[in-house]
Amino acid sequence: MSLILFEGAAGTGKTTRLFDAAQKHLQDHPLTEGQKVLALTKYHGSRQRLAARSAGTGGLGVPVACMTLDSFAYTLAQRWRGLVKSLGLAPQQADFPAIASAAARVLEVAAGAWVASSFPLVLVDEMQDCRDADIELLAGLQPYVTILAGADAFQDLNGGAENEAMAWASSLAEVIQLSKIHRTSRSGLLDAARALRSGAPLCLEKRPGFEIVSVQSAPLGGATASWRIKSWSNSGQIAVITPVRSIKSHFIDRLTDWMGKNSAKAKGRVNVTAGPYQLRWEDNDDDAAKRLLSKIGMEGNDELSVLCTELEAIGMEAAIPELEEWARRQRFLKGREVVATKEIKDEVLQIVRRRRVFTDHQRSGRHALTVHQAKNREFESVIVLWPHVRNDLEQQRRLLYNAITRAKVNVLVIVEDPKNNRLGAPPFT
Repeated sequence: MSLILFEGAAGTGKTTRLFDAAQKHLQDHPLTEGQKVLALTKYHGSRQRLAARSAGTGGLGVPVACMTLDSFAYTLAQRWRGLVKSLGLAPQQADFPAIASAAARVLEVAAGAWVASSFPLVLVDEMQDCRDADIELLAGLQPYVTILAGADAFQDLNGGAENEAMAWASSLAEVIQLSKIHRTSRSGLLDAARALRSGAPLCLEKRPGFEIVSVQSAPLGGATASWRIKSWSNSGQIAVITPVRSIKSHFIDRLTDWMGKNSAKAKGRVNVTAGPYQLRWEDNDDDAAKRLLSKIGMEGNDELSVLCTELEAIGMEAAIPELEEWARRQRFLKGREVVATKEIKDEVLQIVRRRRVFTDHQRSGRHALTVHQAKNREFESVIVLWPHVRNDLEQQRRLLYNAITRAKVNVLVIVEDPKNNRLGAPPFT
């Protein structure tokens, strides 16, 4: 079957082109009863965007199943678990690369035509984030379905000179290059994004849509961020984005703590203040799982065992109905009396991931998150907190690029700079 790749920088409308191409394909090849379009992506941020786009104005007008690649692989491996076992494969529940590889083998051996009968058209957004096993899975689908994909190698935060997924797709696909930026028309923001992609120096003067400032202390950074939040508060969603979590950076931790406890005061203007502003950081899956495990007192030894009846009671008492139901299934459907703590940890991680699938991160007005969490998402305004970053120069440029290109209108970059000399060094020069 066919593979079409839309390649372009952030904001060039790759997702829009995916949906336009899908509309045209469906006009020529209408779905039959029971069929759906399958929309895949690596991370939940872009999965949420795909789901919202599918249901909103400009959607496809047909049933669309939006899933992460990990979820799709897990569903396929579970549906064909007898075949997986007969192939001598035994992926562990939380080992997603192994699950994806097993799903790819299932497609190759027996399930390709079966999947195509349900999902003849597959959309893959942000394909540059796919890795080894993910590419195996897509390669297993490609002979049976039509794949429309969007990607940008520079938005791969973990990649190098050549992106593996795009190299695979380019060898098979019709490649359509996109160059016009649609997300923003702010000249300063556009120029900053181009500079980071090309390795050119950033303009340090304030430009329309883009400003970069250095601060010598966390309170100064907090005050600067507070004033911007106040001035942008009526202009839509605001994201505070940083390459590292606050718990891993003293500067970020002190800055956000100051913002939550203090008000920035205007010089010479009595009673004119900004803040305080509490910022709640979005959890990653591991942090959320640790919090749930701590809540039920099971963050300890993986070799311990727990009675299923006891685990049901624990799930009920801790208000984790998914864990309660899982323990009940182990007892009644599988005839088990006890489960190991490691199994419980794996299941709690799955609970967290399933919950994230149905979480709408776009509802509140202010967000605090890492660059990785912000990938594939859009906000009206973005404040980038840039502490001392240990990544190599190439990755720093990609991190900063991905952070600032989340914005439609305004970006402020606040750089930790106690010696007032960082703006004269990479990645800013």
